[in-house]
Amino acid sequence: MKNMYSSVCLTRKCCEIAEFSNEEKRERIHEEMPLYPAKHSDIIPHSKLFLVGVSDFAKLFRNFNQMSAETRTSLVKANLRLLECLDGAYTTLKSFPESTAIMASYTTFLNENLIDQFFTECPEELAREERVRTLRQNIKAVKSQFRKVKPSIDEFIAIFGIALWNGCEFTWYTTNTVVVDSYASVAMLNLDTTSMNAENDRILRRKRTGILVELHTVYCRSGNTRYESRMT
Repeated sequence: MKNMYSSVCLTRKCCEIAEFSNEEKRERIHEEMPLYPAKHSDIIPHSKLFLVGVSDFAKLFRNFNQMSAETRTSLVKANLRLLECLDGAYTTLKSFPESTAIMASYTTFLNENLIDQFFTECPEELAREERVRTLRQNIKAVKSQFRKVKPSIDEFIAIFGIALWNGCEFTWYTTNTVVVDSYASVAMLNLDTTSMNAENDRILRRKRTGILVELHTVYCRSGNTRYESRMT
């Protein structure tokens, strides 16, 4: 799963770079990984890229490939927000461990000083002031939460995999979600979710259990005998 996640990151990086202006591309020549302020117009294109990446990640699992095309699409789309939240929170922790900035996508970021600029492109019909306020609150919340946990790459990949096989529709709550979804929810894709049948539900439960068993094995191999609290 780690190798596939790395491939997803590489795909996102290449596709997002392809959208840069010539000036931005020239700047990249002199820096290993420069980041650019996120734009409101980036939301849907970057979410579509992430959707493609998650679909490729899911194909790693045999059971996913055996599902009908409709079920595969419903599963990925139903959990896309949750996966974006987790991915954004983890990459934020890695890229900005001490500051209040957050990763909005693989190559763009936001901080408190950029929020007003970001929302200047926001359609007038959206509640701009409310979204600015929510985003400021969530920036602080996500940094605090993930600093406490500090998941390892193995833990994050396990969480990401479990989230893919989540059988419940992810509901957006502004009070307790991570900041990346506050950003992405401004203009998300029109996603249709379908309830899973009993057989698919059993597959989802089995895959989540299998990932936890694998994480248990990783802990044991590393000699970590006090991992129960991190798995709950």
